Amino acid sequence: MLLEVRASRPALSAADCDFRSFYCSHFDEVTGFVLRFGIESHDAEDLVQRVFMVALRHFTSAETETVELPSAWLRAIALRTIHEYFRWWRVRRAASWLVEQSWAGRAKDDANPERDVLANESLQHVRSVLFRMSSKLRDALVLLDINGMSPGEAARLLGIPRNTMRSRHNLARAEFKRLWDRATPRKDTTDD
Repeated sequence: MLLEVRASRPALSAADCDFRSFYCSHFDEVTGFVLRFGIESHDAEDLVQRVFMVALRHFTSAETETVELPSAWLRAIALRTIHEYFRWWRVRRAASWLVEQSWAGRAKDDANPERDVLANESLQHVRSVLFRMSSKLRDALVLLDINGMSPGEAARLLGIPRNTMRSRHNLARAEFKRLWDRATPRKDTTDD
């Protein structure tokens, strides 16, 4: 069986061997660089692989230029990758308030028929609130909090200034909360 696997494996080209040695010689250095940013090891592994994916694309592109300082070049790629990681981390954290308000904020072990009904009602409630929002505010909320775009990306997409996008986003969050609270039935806390 082992012989069959080896026989079906394609031969490595010189470029593959060069990249493999490049990867092995710089892996620890890039990993240490990423870990120094306080990123947990399981996330750091993914980020290091992203760095080397960019490097591999460079190695395999038709207009490959020689990299004079590979360590500095890899650190620059790693830094951009880390910035992207933190940007998405902030987006996920900022969007968590919406998840907590909806059915997605419930634990899976709480699943039962009653919870399923509540989850469906909550989803319908979110949709209802989004439907009642003005289109400008809904666009801001969905693009930034649900789709995870940066204010600059969303502003370019909508053709508006970045500060206008940020202002609409703040107004959208307040409007969503106001509409959510208004539509959510209040439980009477007084006992008869």
